[in-house]
Amino acid sequence: MPSPSPNHSPRSHARITQHRRLLQLDSPLGPDVLLPQRLIATERLNDGYEVTIDLTLDLRFPKAWQMSKNMKPVSKDYPDSYCTVFHSTKTQKWLGELCISSNKDFIWTMGFAETVPDEERWGDRDEQQIGYYTFTPLFTYPMTPLMADPIKIYAAESDCYLDDGPVYRATSMCHTALYELRPGVFIFTAFDFFDNVKRKQKAQLSDIKDLWIQVGNRIKKESRY
Repeated sequence: MPSPSPNHSPRSHARITQHRRLLQLDSPLGPDVLLPQRLIATERLNDGYEVTIDLTLDLRFPKAWQMSKNMKPVSKDYPDSYCTVFHSTKTQKWLGELCISSNKDFIWTMGFAETVPDEERWGDRDEQQIGYYTFTPLFTYPMTPLMADPIKIYAAESDCYLDDGPVYRATSMCHTALYELRPGVFIFTAFDFFDNVKRKQKAQLSDIKDLWIQVGNRIKKESRY
């Protein structure tokens, strides 16, 4: 099996493909971006079948990111949702994640919405090119274009709380970005962007953009066929 992280594999400069594999995945990201690593089929009495596929994400990542797991199903509560998680190579703490989902409940749980209540006004949508909104317990943030090429990505910087605790405290700033692959199917990222307490930068915007450029190039290439 290929290494889950191309950066830590001796074959990191070799192209990993599905060619000659018994199990091949047809993905909107292209034939060799999400690579099947393991398939688990479970049968329960009076409960039918359940099939779970673990996927390897074949993209380049900066050295400061460590991919802690392959792209796996989020949970039984949120079907049709897959995420891969990144940790900081230096601190081993959560740094961000890349997800693809068509589950409306999961997308809402992650804090994304296409509209806000009519009585709330968050700026002129057309003038400011607001595509979506991201919300936290404290505020709703309009998502505006992060880049237009190779695909149009909407993003926002919002408050976030990454520690466990009964009270939400906006101790950090998170960077979130969203792309609608097709109606109802979204790809999105969420990264720990800035520590408001220690006044320290976490994920770099240039690295996040580079990740999206790679994803966008794969999508654009696949859409040509």
